[in-house]
Amino acid sequence: MKSETDTLQKPNGWRSVFACDLRSLAAMRIALGGLILVDLAMRARSLTAMYTDEGFFPLSMWHEYVRNLSATTAPLGWSIHALHGGGVFQGFLFIVAAVAATMMVLGWKTRVACVVSWVLLVSLQMRNPHILHSGDVLFRLALFWSMFLPLNAVWSLDAKKRGSEASLIPVFSGATIGLILTLFSLYFFAGIAKLNDFWFSGEAMGYVMKLDIYTTAFGKWLMQWPLVLKIITWVTLAGEIVLPVLLLTPWKNALWRRVALVFFIGLHLGIAACMSIGLFSPIAIACWLALLPGTFWLGWTSFFSKGSSQQPTPQKDSALPTWANVFCFFMVGYFLAWNIATINHPLCQKFMPQEARVVGKWLNMRQSFRMFDLPPPYSPWFVYEAQLKNGAAVDIFRNQPVDHDRPSSILATIPQHHWRRLHRNLARPSFEKYRVPVAEYMVRQWNTSHDEDSQIVTAKTTAYLDEITRGAESNGLITQVWYQYGGEIADQQMFDELLEQVKQKGIILP
Repeated sequence: MKSETDTLQKPNGWRSVFACDLRSLAAMRIALGGLILVDLAMRARSLTAMYTDEGFFPLSMWHEYVRNLSATTAPLGWSIHALHGGGVFQGFLFIVAAVAATMMVLGWKTRVACVVSWVLLVSLQMRNPHILHSGDVLFRLALFWSMFLPLNAVWSLDAKKRGSEASLIPVFSGATIGLILTLFSLYFFAGIAKLNDFWFSGEAMGYVMKLDIYTTAFGKWLMQWPLVLKIITWVTLAGEIVLPVLLLTPWKNALWRRVALVFFIGLHLGIAACMSIGLFSPIAIACWLALLPGTFWLGWTSFFSKGSSQQPTPQKDSALPTWANVFCFFMVGYFLAWNIATINHPLCQKFMPQEARVVGKWLNMRQSFRMFDLPPPYSPWFVYEAQLKNGAAVDIFRNQPVDHDRPSSILATIPQHHWRRLHRNLARPSFEKYRVPVAEYMVRQWNTSHDEDSQIVTAKTTAYLDEITRGAESNGLITQVWYQYGGEIADQQMFDELLEQVKQKGIILP
């Protein structure tokens, strides 16, 4: 006859679908905390450029951006990082976030650490939303649910301070449901968005790999195998739609959970090998750690407990207070309705009226998972050409001689992910107003860091948009001059603009 403990350790029915092993949650905690530190280190390299008034997106532009959004149906929420535009203030917030992330990794005052980490991550993301992608959305969602999960039950300083670790009974709550449904939404709704001929034909991955600003050397090598890319396209589409549904099925749930774990972790390892898109894949893999079955940790548990005379005992910390569970269940339904409303169908859009979106917008928890549902229109590269006082011509972004030919690796020309994401967005017409501020920042940065003989006399930003179309390698090359500074060309432009103003006023020139 099974004991009550045995029954609890092996949840049945719907509890088995949404329960998480405490060791798996601890593994996710350590991974998420580590990724926050990596994310901060990556962003710190561009702290001045992207988060201060000395950069290309000062607070004056941020407030204008917020006002423009507030006039639409998509207002931006809050950002502590937008309280001051100085580098010292931003650096202080970075340090606080790093301390909180370290506390998460160690499992010390874990609940407080999770709250601070979520607040500061969301705040940082909202300070410069022009460089975000789906991985950033998943990051803040994972930290949101982490605030309500017993991440410190095992393998933590909190557990050590209590004198014993919690029992290994899988935890089931509104927060575990929310975390698992977040993973479901990430893939299922991205799969639904891909239900088009672009993916049905098997051509999708081939076109995605043409986006050279992200494609790695391995991804380029893979492009010589079109049949393999077609198979990857179809397998990805099927896996994103079918496996999330099976993940929520009580029947043989342990089996489907293992299959989903292997498939999606493998998918993200493959994405990381083929495309350099920041921390998207590591963040997703960190979330999947929470779904590892308890049997995975059997050998590790004996290793960690070796030499310890203390035995795990039941802890009430794993249970959520009633108010927290009610709130989590509300947010589960709210987020699910939000994602259903992203489906391009009138009936689905009724799930989330514009009036109801206020909650998600002010929590900065807006979400839409599409992830290359349509082919990229073009593969861009950029040249920041400048003539110096000493007569040299240099690309001031790459700090190399000017070269307008298509680079053999566009990815290598912009080595940092957030700058790659920014430039891909700048190539879109909706980001046109940010092109000049970025170029002006480049000029200021160069002149500030170089001597008098190397000051910029003229500068020009040229964007090359290599069009990607179906049935051809390229449909042509679009050349756009985004910015010009100094020299005869700029003077001629100023003269032409002045002449046009004079004509409009009706003044007759001799």
